[in-house]
Amino acid sequence: MRPSPSMPPPRFSSCLAVLVTLLFSATLSHAAGLLVPAGGGEPLAIQDHLVRVDINNNIAVTEVIQVFRNDSNMPLEAVYSFPLPPSASLAGFSMWINGEEVTGEVLERDRARAIYQEVVHPAVSAQSPIRPQKDPGLVEEVSSREYRVTIFPVPAQGTQKVRVLYYQYLSVDADRVTYVYPMETRAAEDSRARGRFSLDVELRSAVPLTGCVFPSHSEQQVVTEVFNPHRASAHLVRADGDLDQDFVMVYSLGRGTAGLDLVTFRKDREDGYFLLLASAPLSDQVPEAAGVDYTFILDVSGSMRHARKLEVAGEAIARFLSDCGPDDHFNVIAFNLQPSAFAPTALPNDSRSLLQLEEFLHSFRGLGGTDLYPALQLAYEQADTRRKQAIIVITDGGLNDLDERHDRFLDLVSLHDATLFGLAVGNEANVPLLEALSRATGGFVAAISTQENLLEKGKLLRDRMRREPLRNLHLDMEGNGSIADLSPTMMPALYPGGQLAILGRYRGQGSGILHLRGTRAGQEVDLKAQLALSETDTASPEIRRMWAEHRVHDVLQEIRSAARPEADRDAVIRLGTQYSIVTPYTSFLVLESDQMFRQYGIERRTASLLDEEAAGRAQRTQRSDGEFSSIPPGESPKPIEWNVGLGAGASGPEFLGLLSALLAGRAILRRRIS
Repeated sequence: MRPSPSMPPPRFSSCLAVLVTLLFSATLSHAAGLLVPAGGGEPLAIQDHLVRVDINNNIAVTEVIQVFRNDSNMPLEAVYSFPLPPSASLAGFSMWINGEEVTGEVLERDRARAIYQEVVHPAVSAQSPIRPQKDPGLVEEVSSREYRVTIFPVPAQGTQKVRVLYYQYLSVDADRVTYVYPMETRAAEDSRARGRFSLDVELRSAVPLTGCVFPSHSEQQVVTEVFNPHRASAHLVRADGDLDQDFVMVYSLGRGTAGLDLVTFRKDREDGYFLLLASAPLSDQVPEAAGVDYTFILDVSGSMRHARKLEVAGEAIARFLSDCGPDDHFNVIAFNLQPSAFAPTALPNDSRSLLQLEEFLHSFRGLGGTDLYPALQLAYEQADTRRKQAIIVITDGGLNDLDERHDRFLDLVSLHDATLFGLAVGNEANVPLLEALSRATGGFVAAISTQENLLEKGKLLRDRMRREPLRNLHLDMEGNGSIADLSPTMMPALYPGGQLAILGRYRGQGSGILHLRGTRAGQEVDLKAQLALSETDTASPEIRRMWAEHRVHDVLQEIRSAARPEADRDAVIRLGTQYSIVTPYTSFLVLESDQMFRQYGIERRTASLLDEEAAGRAQRTQRSDGEFSSIPPGESPKPIEWNVGLGAGASGPEFLGLLSALLAGRAILRRRIS
């Protein structure tokens, strides 16, 4: 059964300029956050949207403060929604009550919801018929990396101020690092959020900074200041405007990374935490390309009908295939709730096949939901097992609810010999599923912002895929101490140019050496890092909760894959409540006073964690500025143009470059090592 057909097919334009980033323009998704009435209706007006970003040695702390205005004549219960980047950890949510900021506490989800409902809808007695006005707030995770906040009341003709804080590490891609602040909204296209917006970035790096660009904005919009080769800042202010465009910053480092970089935290002789960033050294040899069968599994569901994405997808794939070798074959499987294959088997990469592909792709207009499993099943059924197979899943939306169960997918891929790559487009793609499939088959997932420079991104990915990765990775320690509770529990292949973050705990005193061992092309590889087991190390406390967040992710992935029973969600609840992180089974609850927290027997711990983390950031800042200060006393840094060789914003050829990246890696798409 074919997905829903389209209206009469439009002509394919021969102009490559039309190949803009529309395939990667996700359905408007609530990134920066909108506050909407719980019963429906237009979002509340945004009075202010303030963002402060502190990046110190690639650990980013993002603080978002928004002020919403209720212009109606009645108080409202409202819902505030926002997603986080895949590697981010929600550290705090607070709201202003009676002029004071109140921080929430993390409880088991059902208990938090019950207390919220009791406060909002108290029993009203005949002696006291007037319902008291309270100010609770509730933060729940509604899907992977997507959060919903319920607030009551937002006063009539009044405002509500909220604050979100999250942490993330920024991976290095060769010598470049990308920070994205997402701002797209899920509001109707004709009802765009507007308001005052300001964003300030403070950037510090022990490795010298050599350049920075902002693909999402023009040079005139962003003011940069360079204090010295290790410190810079960026500022963006708009008095009024649409709040639907991601902010993207790409900075380059003075050296490419190879080996291991280590960050640690330890408090009062307790077991410590570490963040190990591993980068595979580049191999001098690039394998010769061999013929590969490429199967594009292309989402044609309702979210893909916007902004000519399907038409652009067809042109992009056709253009991409024109750059592949004569020994390469291809197929395309379009899917929404049902799949439809372009051909029963992969076709030769020739002009006749490309003309037929144009007609096939024009038959879809984007309707229905999204169910990947039948499409993946069809791809394997049609595969020629005598040839190397690469499967590229391109989707901009969440997948079928059944896809929360990864075990059926993993059972399917285990029966076949193909490398699977994923392009997670926007904020709603099912990254956990794509991640599970790519790790099981030796591929990787790329998360794409609509505002990234896709040509530059494509070049980096293409180079990464053409080289042999490190496989069969495991981490151990030599010396006095020991390490435990590593995340990820199943380490993926590490491609040269990419970076793998490993979080864990350590114990003992003295010193030790961390060994990350693996194989590449049959050769043993051993990457090493020195670990000092000091009694106290308080400069990077954020990695404590980053570790807990990633451990939760691992447990949830194991539950989804049936490697753990559903009952093991108690482990998620323990981690969530102990480290104050929101999970599918724990929630942030904000009450209007400390007295109310005591009334419900809720321990106050989040504020002390936030205070420790703020003190750690101040310590890192002071240390960094002391080591690398070069501005004479009394002088101020001057704004300069800082646009060094990283390219501009997204365009048609850049879009092609990104797709080419997925397909240029034909040399390493080989049979998996069992």
